[in-house]
Amino acid sequence: MERISGEEIVTIGLKSSGVNDIINIDLFYNFNESEAHFFKDLSYEQADHINRDDNFYHHYNNELTSDPKENINYYDYNRGKFINRDFMSIININIPEKFSLSLKHIIQSEDAKLQEGKGFYNDGVHQPKARLY
Repeated sequence: MERISGEEIVTIGLKSSGVNDIINIDLFYNFNESEAHFFKDLSYEQADHINRDDNFYHHYNNELTSDPKENINYYDYNRGKFINRDFMSIININIPEKFSLSLKHIIQSEDAKLQEGKGFYNDGVHQPKARLY
């Protein structure tokens, strides 16, 4: 397992040395888990003038405040956790002196848990969300 920039990544591959001279099978599995904090949205005007300090440093609050409605802008309430899984198989079938057939099948899934400080309930507490594909 590798740890790259806040991500856990596992990739496994299995290549057959040839079931026979006709069929060749390759199997791949990928697992990726990551957590990230979101960037605060910029308007087109802010992005177009990003070199101004008030736009360049436009981000979420580093600490909670005494105002619950302002706490939706706390950076730790604006984050996500993502788990991705991919499985791929490549099956090559060679028919001598005729043709070659290659079958590729991919299955993908993503589980995501998002927290966004958008809207209010319970006096400004953040809203957890789930996104499942």
